[in-house]
Amino acid sequence: MKFCSQCGKPLGADAKVCGYCGTPVHGVPVARPSAPVAAPTTQTPVDAVSATSKSTKVLRAAIAAVVAVILVFGGLLVYNTWFAGAEVPSAGAQDRPKADDVVARLKGEGIDATKRQRYAKEPAGQYLGVDGVPAGGRVKKGTSAVVVESLGPGVPEGTVGKERGDAVEQVKDMGVPVTTYGMVSNNPGAIVASYPEDGHALTEDGERMKGDDLVMPKAAEGQADGILLAVGVEGRGVPAETYGMNGDKATDMLEKDGFAVTTQLVPADKDMIGKVVRTDPAIGHESDETDVTVYVGADAKDLREAMMTTAYDQEGYHGRVVADFTPLLGTWCRDDGSCVTLAQQKDDVSGDGAVRNITVTRDGKTQPDRVSNSGLKSHPGDTMAATDWDLDNPFGGLENLLSAGDTGVIDIYDGNPLPYCGTEPVALMASRKCVNGTLVDSGSSDGGFEGTTFPMNEFLLIAPVGADMDAVKRSGYFAKDNELKRTKGAQQGKADAGVDENRPYLLLRDPNLYDKDDIEVGYDIRDLEQSPFIPTEHGGPDVKFAPAPSASSAYYFVNDGFNWATFDNGVQVCDADGCTAHDDADKAQQADAKKTTPDAAKRKTDATKRPSPQSSPTQMKKRTAEDMTASEIRDTLNSGDFSIIAGRYCSHDDGCLIVDDEGDVRAEGASRKLTREGSGTTLHVNEEQMFADPAFEQELVPLGAPDDDYRCVGVDGDVELTGTSCLNSSGYSAADTFFPAQMLYYPKGIDLNGEGVTGRYATIYASYTSPDTSRPFIQWLQRIENPPVADEIVYYLVD
Repeated sequence: MKFCSQCGKPLGADAKVCGYCGTPVHGVPVARPSAPVAAPTTQTPVDAVSATSKSTKVLRAAIAAVVAVILVFGGLLVYNTWFAGAEVPSAGAQDRPKADDVVARLKGEGIDATKRQRYAKEPAGQYLGVDGVPAGGRVKKGTSAVVVESLGPGVPEGTVGKERGDAVEQVKDMGVPVTTYGMVSNNPGAIVASYPEDGHALTEDGERMKGDDLVMPKAAEGQADGILLAVGVEGRGVPAETYGMNGDKATDMLEKDGFAVTTQLVPADKDMIGKVVRTDPAIGHESDETDVTVYVGADAKDLREAMMTTAYDQEGYHGRVVADFTPLLGTWCRDDGSCVTLAQQKDDVSGDGAVRNITVTRDGKTQPDRVSNSGLKSHPGDTMAATDWDLDNPFGGLENLLSAGDTGVIDIYDGNPLPYCGTEPVALMASRKCVNGTLVDSGSSDGGFEGTTFPMNEFLLIAPVGADMDAVKRSGYFAKDNELKRTKGAQQGKADAGVDENRPYLLLRDPNLYDKDDIEVGYDIRDLEQSPFIPTEHGGPDVKFAPAPSASSAYYFVNDGFNWATFDNGVQVCDADGCTAHDDADKAQQADAKKTTPDAAKRKTDATKRPSPQSSPTQMKKRTAEDMTASEIRDTLNSGDFSIIAGRYCSHDDGCLIVDDEGDVRAEGASRKLTREGSGTTLHVNEEQMFADPAFEQELVPLGAPDDDYRCVGVDGDVELTGTSCLNSSGYSAADTFFPAQMLYYPKGIDLNGEGVTGRYATIYASYTSPDTSRPFIQWLQRIENPPVADEIVYYLVD
C-alpha cells in the first residue's frame, strides 16, 4: 500500500497523482516486515536457546516498527481528514478552475466557503484565490473561507472621484487598453466619468453590465477599446457632473453658471428617470454657447403628459392629444445593431414649436412608400373636424387609441391614409373611379371601385419605462402565429426572449410578417375612409400588429450622455499588456482637453443628427465615410472634419478636384472655375440644397462654397460687389453674377435607381451611362439644368 507524502491518504497501486490533493507520487511502497531467516548451522543446545531468544527480540522489534509506521500514517490520515481540511488550489492552474467549483469542493471538505467578486483580467467566473490563504496552503475543516471570483475587466466602484494616477493604478492590470480623456468639470484633476460606468464590468462585446439582469447600451461606434476614464479639466461648457444629476438640481447649477436652460423630457432607462441623460451642447465638451437644453429621463406617465398638445397649431382647436413627438426624436436600436431614426418631417412647421409629423429612417434609409405626405401621427385623421375632444375624455375615433388608455403605450401611424387604385391614390371626391385596378372617368358604365386597396403604412408602438405592454398583449392587439406567414411565425407571437422593460423601446410593424401588405376594400364611401391597418372611429385596427414584443423586435432608445467617440483628446496610458510610464501624461491631458472641438459640442443630438464619431489618430480606429450613413457623414463634416472624404477626385476628361482634411478644395485641369478668380475655396455642408426627389436627400451629402465667393460683375467685366453685398443686391442679373460652387457627394454603394436622379432629362442625355457606385464620387453642379448623375460628368475618388 502506498500513501501520499503530502496529505497521507492511501494511494492506488498504479497511482501517479494523489486523488485527494493532486500531489505527484514519488515515494515507494511501504513493505510489510518479515522475520529474518538465519543461515543453517550446527547448533548446540545452548546456541539454540540463544538464537531463539535473539530471534524473538528481532521479531518483537520489527512488529513494533510496523505498528509505529501504521500509527504515524494513520495519524496523518486522521489529521488530514478531520483537522487539516483542504489544500487551496492555484489560480493559475492549467484547468483554470471556476470559483463556484472551488466553493463546492471546500464545502465538501466541511469548510464554510463563501464567495466575493472583484474585477480582474481573468474571465468572469474564474477562481482567483482564497482570502488570507496562499496557493498550496490549507484550510482547516470547521473554519470559514472566502473564495475570490473574477468579474472580468471593469471599473471598480469608487474609481470615479479618485485622482487620475490613483484611478489608473486601479485599472492598469485589467488586461485591456486604458485611455484617459479631458472633460470640462467642476472637479479638475479627478476622474469624473468612466466607461464602463463606475462599478461595472466590461464584457467581451463592449456592453456594460449592471447586476445580473440589466444590460446597459453597447459602446458607441468609433469608441476606443477597453476602459475609458474622463479626467476633469477647467473650461467653459456643461460640466461632466451634469450627467445623472437630478434634473432640477442640474438646472439650478447651470443657471448659476450663467446658462439659459430649457428642459426637455425624453424616454430613459429606469435608473435614469428624473435624471439628466444628455445635454445640448454636449456634456463635457468646451463650448461658447450660453443656451443649454437639458434632457431629463421620463417614465410613461410623465412622457405622455409632455407630448400632449393641441392637434393643430390653430385658433379654435382646444382639445389635446399626444401630438408633440419632440421627446421621441432620435435613434432607437435593436440589440443586433439594426436602428430606426425618428425625425421631424421637413414641411412640419408649427408656431408653438411642437413636432406633429415625423418620418422613419430604418438603417439609414427612409421608407417613402410606407409614409404618406401627412407623415406619422397619433390620432385618426377623420377626427380632425372635432375641436374640443381630449384624449383624457375621448370619444369617436379617439376611444380606440392606445394612447387614450392607461397602459402608457403610444401608437403612432399615418393618420390620413389614402386608398389606391393600382399604383395611383384615389381621391374620394375625384371625378374618376377605380375599375379592376385602373382609374377611369366616373361617367363610365363599367362598374365602380373594384380593385381599390389600402396599403400597409408605417405603424409604431412606443413603450416608455412603466408602460403596461402586458395589458396590450392581453387585449389581443398582437397577431398570433397562425395569422401570419407560416415561415415567419416563429419570429413573432412566441417571444424569443423577454423585452427589457427597464429600457424604453419601440416596435415597428413589419410587412414581411404578413401574407400581404395591402387589403382590397369596397366602393362604399365608408370603406374608402377606413383603413383596416389603423385605429378609426369605427374601431381598432382590423389587422393585428406584428411583431409582438420580444428581445429581437424591440428597438431601444439611445441616449448618448457621454458619447466618448466625439472626444478627440484621448491619451492611451495602458495597452492590453499593461501600462507604460507617461511622465508628461497629465500635462498632455490638460493641453489636449483644450483642443476639444467647440463645433462638435454644439452638434445637435436630436432626431436628425447623431453625434459623429471622431477618432483619435493613435488610440481609436479611424472611421471613414464608407462606414457611415449620409447623416453621419454630414454631422462629421459639420464639425469641421473633412478627413473622411478627403482625397483626389478625377473625372474622365475634365481634370480633378482635390479636397483636404479641412474642406479646402482646389481644381486641377478642369474647364470650370471654383471661384471667379480661379483660386480654391472651402466647402461646407449646404443644408439648403434642394433635391428633385426628397428620398435622395437622406442619401446624398450636399456641399457648397461660402457666400463670400459671390461676385457681381459690371458691364465692363470688372467685379463691383462681392460676398453678401453681391448676394443681397438686386441690380445684377444671374448672368452678371458668379455663384459659389455647389456639389453633391455620393457615398460608396448608393442606389441610383430612383426617380429624380438618373430619371431626369432622360431624353436629352440618353447616351449617358450610370456612374460606378462601387466607389464614392462628386458631382459638380451647374447653376441651372443639371444633367443626371452620370459616369461622363462625375469626379471619382482615386486616392
